Amino acid sequence: MAKLAFLADDLTGALDAGVQLLDFGYSVSVCLTHGDLAGETADILVLDSESRNIPPAAATEQVRRGLVRLNAAGRDLVYKKIDSTLRGNIGSELAALLDA
Repeated sequence: MAKLAFLADDLTGALDAGVQLLDFGYSVSVCLTHGDLAGETADILVLDSESRNIPPAAATEQVRRGLVRLNAAGRDLVYKKIDSTLRGNIGSELAALLDA
């Protein structure tokens, strides 16, 4: 079975994604950009890339680093959380995911 992670561009989006899964009985851990994910045992990891308000190239790099960390934590399926009002670096972040 795939091990799921969510990648959000800010803390509000990360918390919004994570809280939706609690009602289904999953354990969820919301993680910040910096820090080790290897010890996380939650069913679902939600990572805040903190990339909403930075330049597109920097956002791309943040997402790439986040994907490396999620992969190292054994997460093989990543859902990209996008702001409902389409704020942020959507194009550059999706390109980073597609390149991974």
